[in-house]
Formats: sequence, C-alpha cells, structure tokens
Amino acid sequence: MPELVILAAGWGSRYGGLKQVDSFGPNGESLLDYAVYDAWLCGFSKLHIVISPEMEDTISQKIKELPFSALNCHIIVQSKTDVPHLTKKITRLKPWGTAHALYACRNHLTTPFALINADDFYGRFSFKATYDFLTSTKSTTNDYSLVGFRLANCLSKNGVVSRGICQVKQGKLLGISERFGLKKNLDNIILDEAGASYSGDEKVSMNCWGFTPQILDFLTKEFDVFLNHSHDLANQEFMLPTVIKKAIANNLCQVKVLSAKNNPFGITYKEDKPLVQKLLLDLHAQGEYPPSLKSYTQSFDESKKTFTRSLRRNRLLQSN
Repeated sequence: MPELVILAAGWGSRYGGLKQVDSFGPNGESLLDYAVYDAWLCGFSKLHIVISPEMEDTISQKIKELPFSALNCHIIVQSKTDVPHLTKKITRLKPWGTAHALYACRNHLTTPFALINADDFYGRFSFKATYDFLTSTKSTTNDYSLVGFRLANCLSKNGVVSRGICQVKQGKLLGISERFGLKKNLDNIILDEAGASYSGDEKVSMNCWGFTPQILDFLTKEFDVFLNHSHDLANQEFMLPTVIKKAIANNLCQVKVLSAKNNPFGITYKEDKPLVQKLLLDLHAQGEYPPSLKSYTQSFDESKKTFTRSLRRNRLLQSN
C-alpha cells in the first residue's frame, strides 16, 4: 500500500507564518487537513510528516486534531545535525532543503510513496493520479512520477513567485529549472526576473511526486557528494529537483509527468488568503468536501462512494 510523505518544515517567510496549519476552510480547516483528507480518500493510510525541531509541539497537536482514525501518522524530525561524518565544521542556521527532508525519512520508507508540500493545495485528483501510478509500480523499479501543473494557474496576484519549470519530452521529465520573480505584467504576459517570457502553458512542479524506495539509496549517496563539494554549506540547500535531474541524466530513473486535472492553490503571501478561503468555501458548497473536516465522522465506505460519483461527474464534464 503506498504511503504519503508530507514536507511540513517550511516557515513561510513571505507569508509571515506557518501556512500549513493556518485556518483556510470554512470551519478553520488547514491546508494540512485538506491534504490528509484527500490522501485518505484516495487510499493512502499511512503518513510521514517531516517537521523541523522547532515545530514539533505545534504539528504534534495538529495531528492529534485530525479526525481520521483510519490514518497512521508518523512524525519525522528534519534535524540540521542529521549528516554523515565530515572532517569540516558546519554552521547551519536553516534546514538543508527538500532532498534532505526526504533523506530524513530513509529509515522509514519501504513501499512506494507520494511526496507533497504541506503548505500547498493540490486537489484530490492529484492524489488519485499519483496513487494509481504507485499501485501499478513495483517497489524495486526506478520509475517515478510528478504531477505537472499549468504555470498560469500557479501564480499570485499579490507578488512574484518562484516555480520549477519542467522540461518534458514524450510525457517524460528531462529536468526542472527554477525560475524566480514570475508574475504577469500589465500586458498579461508572464515574465521572470531575468525578463524571459512564458506562455503560461508550461508545466511546473509543485512538489507532488511519486517514488519507490529506490530513490533513497541515490539520495543518500548524493547528499554525501553535496556535503563534500558544496562551496557554501552554511546556506546552500540540497534540493530534490537537482537530485532527480542528475538521476535522469545518468539514466538511473525515469519520471512520468502526470497532467493535473485541477488547479492548485499556491499560497505565497498573506494577501492570497482571502481568495483561497473563497475557493475552498466554493468546493464545500459544491459537495467536494463535507460541511466540516474537523468534525468528520462519515465512514470510509460512504466516502469512497461519494468520491466515485465525483470521479464519474468529472469524466462526464471532460467529455462534454
């Protein structure tokens, strides 16, 4: 059975707080609540939530409030001291990055697993597509997946954002290039800080991956390389897209890009919050979510029937 890794160690500096546990839903639901609910409905039953040591009390309390008794939640602390032995001294103030967050899970993952950020809203069909991919993948393969979202749907009206632009060929990922300062100008053209323009149809990564445990061995080796060859260990981050790009270049894996059938909610700034609250309120009103996730007691079988009806409705809408 596939498991789910949720990266929840980010501090949300531009947002000004912990996005992953802030209230967005009509009854104070957090983005973590929605991720857990959608993952549970799609078949994931075990969660690994990666946090920083400073967040342990906050996230632990949040997990106790989750109303889904069928879920097995496991907290993993991403410690800055979790590094192989080095002869050089390291002074590190911030976490090591997303690849290190997954590295922190290396002793806990033995089956195919999905990986997401706790502070993004992906939509249920992203979890369903990833779950279906993972259940058709053997644990011993190096076949991975990434949900690709449309760039135009991943911007903010309240400031610039950074996004990983995917290079895709015949449905396979070739690499991800980080682009900074992305925003629409007055002519409705998307530009980055270097002045390059984009159509908006480009696929971007929001860190919604599907992996097998095989990635962990490569990740461990690459972390050792990173530690011994980086020029700035105080600040440089060990990032997942960089690791995956190297694995692809060396023919050590292939990544299928799954097309998103829904728009994610990217929340970068505090000013993004009212729009996200409205979008979630609309989803509740449309019946995609029960009136309240916090007091949710509906059985899994009933939920599965509701989700199946939603899938059928979505397919009908796409065919018309």
